[in-house]
Amino acid sequence: MNPNPENQNDDFLLRTISNGTASEIGPQFFRALVKNLSQALGTYGAWVTEYLPDVNRLRALAFWLGDSYVDHYEYDVPGTPCEPAIKKKTYLHVPDNVIELFPSDPDLPKLGAVSYMGYPLLDPSNTVLGNLAVLDTKPMPESFRNLALFRIFAARAMAELIRLETETELKNREAQLRGVFEGALDAIVELDQDFRVLLMNPSAQRLFGVSSSSKGVAFASFLNRKEYRRLTGLVRKLENLSASERNVWIPDGLAVVNSDGETIHTEATLSQLAVDDFPCCYVLILRNVNERYFAEKTIASLKGETEYLRDEIHAIYDHGEILGKSKSFRHTLEHVAEVAPTDSTVLLYGETGTGKELLARAIHAASRRKDRPMITVNCAAIPESLMESEFFGHEKGAFTGATQRREGRFSLADGGTIFLDEVGELSLEMQSKLLRVLQEGEFAPVGSSRNQRVDV
Repeated sequence: MNPNPENQNDDFLLRTISNGTASEIGPQFFRALVKNLSQALGTYGAWVTEYLPDVNRLRALAFWLGDSYVDHYEYDVPGTPCEPAIKKKTYLHVPDNVIELFPSDPDLPKLGAVSYMGYPLLDPSNTVLGNLAVLDTKPMPESFRNLALFRIFAARAMAELIRLETETELKNREAQLRGVFEGALDAIVELDQDFRVLLMNPSAQRLFGVSSSSKGVAFASFLNRKEYRRLTGLVRKLENLSASERNVWIPDGLAVVNSDGETIHTEATLSQLAVDDFPCCYVLILRNVNERYFAEKTIASLKGETEYLRDEIHAIYDHGEILGKSKSFRHTLEHVAEVAPTDSTVLLYGETGTGKELLARAIHAASRRKDRPMITVNCAAIPESLMESEFFGHEKGAFTGATQRREGRFSLADGGTIFLDEVGELSLEMQSKLLRVLQEGEFAPVGSSRNQRVDV
């Protein structure tokens, strides 16, 4: 038995529809769609429009008429055959006399229209996005085949409209996110799972002193070894958290190094991003707090000096007036004037009560360090167990009772003068440690592995 020729023809038409539009998207898709629709139905024209609800107009995305395209076609909905289709959100077929039925449409007579078929393009929420229509210069009888083909074309048009709408929303969202990313005052760095830079925003480029995104550069090059170990340790902690909690605030921040080798103190947050089928990456957000860091350091130093000076206020007196006319005393004052301008360590000999501290203050007052504090330490009054802590300071938890970090006397005297009264009362071990500080200009606070430079 031979196949039905009409079915064969319909199959051919469906293949034509598919082949004519499958390779196109956007404007070219709509142009191919209306041309194929007009040819498949044998009509004089076909057009697909997008609906502009604010002004109640339809704007053609593509319009095929006769044997060519019509560009920039837009019209008001009221009075046209498209109006009932859009209002009622349903298919409309006018097989004949369309001009008489819609006399308010000025374009129908110009086109010589006799018949019309329209189908509103509705999204899944039943909102009108546009309209697909054909017209002919001869009657267009009711035909199930034509309606089926028309619906196929309308479904294809609707799918493309939704795709374009989604694409537009994505582009707008990407533009917004790009604006936030590029305009953020904080430095934002995206890292891959091997801690190589994927992306830097302009603030990050300025922070690190680089002129491009530095894609592929190992982030370790912007950190010292200690800070890099801290960062990788935080990543290991993130991996033990649930996917929704993989972010951490770094309260102590990170000390990063820019391209000039300058250390910059920052506040920081670290987040892990994991998307299906994509390798995980990390986002590091940094805020430059260098000025605040040094301000806090200065404030802490000033607080330490204030506490010390409050404790020693009773020892402060007018050291600028030293009275004495004997030859030996004048000789002593000449020594004071000689050593005061230098940075030499000075050893003062004398019995108790002869004014060693008075001379020490006179030397300090005549030196270039006079605007910095002079710290006096009575070595004979410090218990042996607390000597190192008093001189060099200690870290929090360095020993029982060390509930907070404390600056030592040498730190307080940095840039100024330290007077070690009764130094001979110290143990030989302690004296050797003090000698090293005076010679090398550095020491380690109790409980710390780092050396600290000092200028006294």
